[in-house]
Amino acid sequence: MAKSTTSGPFFERLNRRYFEGKHGARITWGPLRRRSQQRSIKVGSYSLEDRLIRVHPALDHEMVPGYFLEWIVFHEMLHGKHTIRRLGGRRCFHPPEFSHEERQFPDYGRARLWQETNMDRLLGS
Repeated sequence: MAKSTTSGPFFERLNRRYFEGKHGARITWGPLRRRSQQRSIKVGSYSLEDRLIRVHPALDHEMVPGYFLEWIVFHEMLHGKHTIRRLGGRRCFHPPEFSHEERQFPDYGRARLWQETNMDRLLGS
């Protein structure tokens, strides 16, 4: 994925395969922020108003596998498909159908495992 782009290497393929080519978002790396003591990061975000997917710049690293980046992009694309709902008076960003669809991603388990076992090492680099 280039530093700023209208799509990414995964976007077009994911768009065709899972969204019938109808997802119109752009993708970019998020802004680089100063280091903090925080040990977790928001790896991606989706702005409905801007139709923009931002991927955390810490993921622009040789140790990050392509399937993990692809999963992050897929997850953010799902936010463009599934609206935020209110459940029990609270906003629900990942309703059951969102989570179900996300688990259909072929490398879902492997990507989650990579995140759990490597994010601390990535943030420390």
